[in-house]
Amino acid sequence: SYAQRSTTFSATGAYATGMAHSNSAFNAPRFQPATTCTGCSQDLNGNGWVPGIQVTAGEVYLLYVDNYDQSGTAFQLDWYMEDSQGQPAADLLNCFTLPVELIALAASPSGDDALVTWSTATEHNSDRFIVERSGDNVRFLPIGTVHAMGESQTRSDYRLLDQYPLPGINYYRLAMVDQDGSQEYSPVVVAELHDGGSTPNLYPNPVKDRMHLGFHMPVQGDAMVLITDLVGRTVEIQHFHLDRGPGRVILDAERLQPGSYSVHVLASSGPVGRAINFVKE
Repeated sequence: SYAQRSTTFSATGAYATGMAHSNSAFNAPRFQPATTCTGCSQDLNGNGWVPGIQVTAGEVYLLYVDNYDQSGTAFQLDWYMEDSQGQPAADLLNCFTLPVELIALAASPSGDDALVTWSTATEHNSDRFIVERSGDNVRFLPIGTVHAMGESQTRSDYRLLDQYPLPGINYYRLAMVDQDGSQEYSPVVVAELHDGGSTPNLYPNPVKDRMHLGFHMPVQGDAMVLITDLVGRTVEIQHFHLDRGPGRVILDAERLQPGSYSVHVLASSGPVGRAINFVKE
């Protein structure tokens, strides 16, 4: 349930929240099969109580409690559990706190670098974060370590700048290491960087009048785009002033005669990537 404290108190007269309350006015029916449970989620306006699930003896069930609070204020969480007969069943519940509650992870180009950022909601006995990178999403290698907060009940933000990313697609993940040496891996995120030696991308192709050309500018300054015909003659020259890094320009192809052409990009440091062919309709 994502119900607010105020709506829970208004509906029940208390701030307690949970599953399968004995008062059927809070939720009915009390129990449903785990695989077909309906009405098992509430929005902010819910009363804080959802139906319980029917369980099978001998199976283990995991209940994850997120202590989300807009104010970021810590609070005390008291557990109470009963069996299907309404009798206390504290021995059925084993509680533990996750070392790290990861709530955000992202990777994005930052000029010629890649920036990896992440945030945690809470931390308990956390030691460090190891940022790992892969070019194929299979074999990951560590590229940096960031010390963790250790103990925190409020949001913590982290970042690591990868100054030597791979050309093209870079896969990143976190190894979240606890103080006892145990670790868990985060989901994988992706950042795509363009290399100065890679082929520019162009669309649409074929083209009727205007086309978009994307490429990586090795230095800030003037760029010259040449359009040549099949025998290598220059039939069009267009000039642009661009910043260093990923760039995109719009080319006017309306004056070209129907046929096949090539696009070449030149910067002050030399050719940018390889020529790319296109067809003018």
